[in-house]
Amino acid sequence: MLLMHNLSFRYKIPLRAMALVLITAFSLTAVILASEYDNTRTIIFTEGDLLAQVLSENLRDPLRHDEVWRSYEIIHAPLVLSPSRADLAILVDPLLRIIASTHPGQFRMLTPVSTHGQDLEQVADAIVNAERQWQSVVSSPEPLNLTGESHYFVVSPILSDGVFLGALVLRYPKNLYWPRFIDIGEHLGGITLGVLILLLPLSWFWGAKMAQPMVSIARCLGQVRHRIPTDTECHLYESEDELGQISSQLRLMFETLREKQALERQMMSSERLAAIGRLAAGIAHEVNNPLGGMLNAISTHRKHGSMTERTTRTLDMLERGLKQIRDIVSALLVEARPETSYLAPVDINDVRMLILPDLQRKSAHLRWDVECGQPISLPASLIRQVLINLLLNATRAISEEGHVAMRLRQTAGMLDIQIGNDGAHFPPEKLGHLFEPFQDISDGSSPLASGHQGMGLWITYQIVRQLNGRIDVDSRPGWTGVHVTIPVADDPSLV
Repeated sequence: MLLMHNLSFRYKIPLRAMALVLITAFSLTAVILASEYDNTRTIIFTEGDLLAQVLSENLRDPLRHDEVWRSYEIIHAPLVLSPSRADLAILVDPLLRIIASTHPGQFRMLTPVSTHGQDLEQVADAIVNAERQWQSVVSSPEPLNLTGESHYFVVSPILSDGVFLGALVLRYPKNLYWPRFIDIGEHLGGITLGVLILLLPLSWFWGAKMAQPMVSIARCLGQVRHRIPTDTECHLYESEDELGQISSQLRLMFETLREKQALERQMMSSERLAAIGRLAAGIAHEVNNPLGGMLNAISTHRKHGSMTERTTRTLDMLERGLKQIRDIVSALLVEARPETSYLAPVDINDVRMLILPDLQRKSAHLRWDVECGQPISLPASLIRQVLINLLLNATRAISEEGHVAMRLRQTAGMLDIQIGNDGAHFPPEKLGHLFEPFQDISDGSSPLASGHQGMGLWITYQIVRQLNGRIDVDSRPGWTGVHVTIPVADDPSLV
């Protein structure tokens, strides 16, 4: 017994019969399904080629005489009035416009076939590429066999004396033989299940006995991301084999982590404050001087330059943006609130204009629900910065053609802001660190993989706190929402 206890762990691996049976069953199922898939395609294209050629011959005369109704009857009869695997037939002219179809309500006459989905757009491209080749063939040209995302297509040209009159497109659904695939999978699954039932008791006994030490170690390691467990909580394995060596090294690692954690707690606060101080001083020095020059240049142009309506709007937007940068520097330095104008509808419009290019680069969808008909007694530049930071973070998080939502209301003496997106969500263990500077707040796979995003959220958090507001984040797979509430003073003057 002692000898078995100290043997190498590779000799304790549970019986490999279950894995072998599963691999064999999956491989056999995959081969059979692949063969069945090829056979299905062959059957569909063979049937489709024959039907398409017959219909093309019958459609030649109606096309030459512009008999649309007769053309419709020819393609309608074999697909609708008699059993057929094809679910759609479309007749197009040389300009690839629909002449007739078996679903006229969905595929209207004289509409380009390419406008009815990506699959039919690919079919239209294939017809254009094959038209010259069809016209050069003396005998009857072969139909095209195409595979789309969810359908197969058979395209047969219609020629008269070498002149291309149009083409007939037959569509077959890919899931036509799906029940057959299910039957094959169920049959092989039953055989596999019978073999597994025979091997299960023996494999369960040895597997449970050999896996118990690994389960204890895994459970212990799973607690590390929340806290460092004690030795009594882990029940680490005691032996001289590889698992025993892992357990011994795990104890040493926990001791080292406890020491490191204590040192980090002591150093973290002072290091962050020092880093923020250096950053703030650098920003103040590098930004304030050129900002003053740019604001003076705008003022000079207002007095001495030619002012059109467009120039006035542009200068107003530039001046608001530059003042916002100046005010954000003040917020970053945790100074007194800067003097600024009230939040007005034009400020909200500026924010929308500034983020639209980022959204358009991703072909994203923006839901903009704002009710701000009159100025709100809050600092415009600070609220603008909060909106820009949160909307840019939401834009970075989404994938192509993602969704970003923005809702702004003033109710019951509060400014209520809700911004959400359907991009990558924040890992639960990092939600508590979102508003700390220089933090990597992503899960390593999202667009927010850079720790610099934490700086923008930290600034946003500081501004909201400075305005006696509250910011909450709800992040889950499929949607991340940020909710900001800021009290609006009854006194119209900014405090």
